[in-house]
Amino acid sequence: MTNAELGQDLLVTEDMDHLGRIDEGIRILVWDLIWRLRTARGKQLDDESYGMDLASYLHKGMTQREVITLPRLIEAELKKDERVDTVQATLTQEGSVWRIRIEGTSGLGPFRLIASVDEAAKLIFEDEA
Repeated sequence: MTNAELGQDLLVTEDMDHLGRIDEGIRILVWDLIWRLRTARGKQLDDESYGMDLASYLHKGMTQREVITLPRLIEAELKKDERVDTVQATLTQEGSVWRIRIEGTSGLGPFRLIASVDEAAKLIFEDEA
């Protein structure tokens, strides 16, 4: 798979790149996956099944069964993106902070996301490539 097949877009992290640079390749995929995990299901007008609002999910309090199944739900959500070949998510809790580690592959190679959700339900991505 080439960069062109993965797509390109304006460089966006938490905000628009002020220089209007174009981003492409594996980074564009990673950012698309991040937005997928930040978007509440049903908020994407052209795709009602898009997103899962991971921060709200983790902050609501979960049963042991939900904790066990959440990594599979994350994987299923990310696999909806046709550019993702494989993905594996793990979930751990450190005090009141949930940590999510996501590793996967695409046509351009591997990607990794590490995120945490704190007691304020803020989803923070620590490593996006």
